[in-house]
Amino acid sequence: MKHAHTARLLAIALLAVSTLPLAAERPRVDTVDSARVAFGLVQAETETSGVQVHGTLAQRIPHRGAVPGAIRVQVLDAQGRVLAERDVAPMRRNRQALSAHFNTHLEVAPPSDGSVRVIHLAGSAPLG
Repeated sequence: MKHAHTARLLAIALLAVSTLPLAAERPRVDTVDSARVAFGLVQAETETSGVQVHGTLAQRIPHRGAVPGAIRVQVLDAQGRVLAERDVAPMRRNRQALSAHFNTHLEVAPPSDGSVRVIHLAGSAPLG
């Protein structure tokens, strides 16, 4: 009886795993720091509706205050041509934070041999 119960649980577990969506593909991400600001961890995840990009950045000389500038996120094909682009503003978690984060979604996913480029634009306001 114990083996039948174990077999039933195993069958249920296999069925549950087979119905999970495939893991999100993670395209290559290239970051371009500015003279005053450097990126921390930046990740991109391909979704059916495009690509989700999020990460952190901080001033090279750590201090409190807003991280100046904007962040340009680009989806590139294998030849380096820009397929989609969006500018976003860095957001601090609170007034005492030494770093900021960003999060954006682009409607175009990079091809399998493409990539995502994230650039810090010093002294720029985001375009929208």
